[in-house]
Amino acid sequence: AHARVVQQAFEAGVVVPLRFPTVVPSIDATVRELVRPRRDSLLRTLGRLEGLEEVRLRATYDEGPAVLEALAASPRLAKLRGRPGAEHRLGEMIVAELRHRAVQDSQALLFAIRPLIEDAMIDSVGGEHDVLIASLLVRRGGGRAVDETAERWAAGRPPVRIRVVGPLPPYSFAAINEES
Repeated sequence: AHARVVQQAFEAGVVVPLRFPTVVPSIDATVRELVRPRRDSLLRTLGRLEGLEEVRLRATYDEGPAVLEALAASPRLAKLRGRPGAEHRLGEMIVAELRHRAVQDSQALLFAIRPLIEDAMIDSVGGEHDVLIASLLVRRGGGRAVDETAERWAAGRPPVRIRVVGPLPPYSFAAINEES
């Protein structure tokens, strides 16, 4: 219900979403305890977020093709493949190779979408499954361009799958400070 209310408010204009659960006993208490002490910070944040929205980007590896690609690209891994007693070592080396590739892929993906975003909050980068998980601040309506650009980039990287969710209220970019 909280997310629905924030989403509806966001559709009507700029919002500074508060983390759930923010509970206040009355409208007077909201103004006195939440709004007044943070007035300047709220106004700055509202100004900064005007005309912007958040989209969540998740780039992951399709495990089978990613492992096959890593094996094909690395003679060291190919030598261990099928060798008796080397399964554990091979698994560790594949994970290390996937993490290395994920760092490179995440940097390339961020470079591809950089012209479309105002800001980014990176949650995860360079795992053996997750290439990149990030919240992106974009102009309203810009989520589609991010999705299309990321998908175009991923078309050149067959093991990478892209998922973009949004538009969302800018939760990740709505920090407010205690000020008077």
